Amino acid sequence: GSNCFIMLTDYIDTKNENAIYKLLQHSLASEAVAGLVDLLEFDDKRLTESVVHILGTIVEHPRCRQYVLEVPRNTATIGQSNPTLFTALVNMLMSEDKNVVMNAAGTIANIAESPDGRLWILQQAVFDDALPILGVL
Repeated sequence: GSNCFIMLTDYIDTKNENAIYKLLQHSLASEAVAGLVDLLEFDDKRLTESVVHILGTIVEHPRCRQYVLEVPRNTATIGQSNPTLFTALVNMLMSEDKNVVMNAAGTIANIAESPDGRLWILQQAVFDDALPILGVL
């Protein structure tokens, strides 16, 4: 499973605009983005690193960013106490793996580049707890 995402990551890196255009044209684009966020719950370092890299890339596009910001929590297991996307990203900032840290920080930075993204970050329940971690970056 994680090899598929490594290939997808490579595709997005080399054909960024084309990949985002194809995603936006798909009738289930918002569900696909929600599915990516769901994958952050898996305990597979390579998969998580690839997913965060993909999310960090697609949030550069306003419509994709909106899809990401509209995912409230893990959609596959609604009702369980799963972390929000922001909580998952902040937790990744404390990883021993520098690639995971850099991808999570980059995704947060890309989200924060827009006014709606900054507002979304400020509205997160764990924002006050995340400040010290974000301040160290």
